[in-house]
Amino acid sequence: MEPQLAYLKSVIEGLPGIERWKAWFERNDGGLQRGLGRTRYLDLKVNRIEAIPRILTARDIKFVRSDRYANVCRDCFGEVRRETYPGGGHYWCPNGCFDVEVEQ
Repeated sequence: MEPQLAYLKSVIEGLPGIERWKAWFERNDGGLQRGLGRTRYLDLKVNRIEAIPRILTARDIKFVRSDRYANVCRDCFGEVRRETYPGGGHYWCPNGCFDVEVEQ
C-alpha cells in the first residue's frame, strides 16, 4: 500500500509529471480495494481529489495541499477550460471528458 499512498500524496501536493489518474487507478484498483477498505475505496473512486486528504490523514501521513488541481478535470487532470459570457458560460475538458454549457 506504500506506493499507492505515495502516489496519492504526490497528487494532492501537485507534483508535476505523475502518471494520469485513470491509468494509475485501473492498474492499482485491486490493491486499493484491499488496502483501503470498501468505504474509503469508494470515496476515492467517486470523489478523488476530495478523498485523498481524508485517506492520508487517517494514516497520519503529512502533506501540503496544492491548489494545482483546483481547476482540473477529475477524470484526467487536464486543465478545465472556461469561457464566460453574459447569462452563462461554457466549461470543458480539453481531453473530451466533459463539455457543459451553463445558464445563469
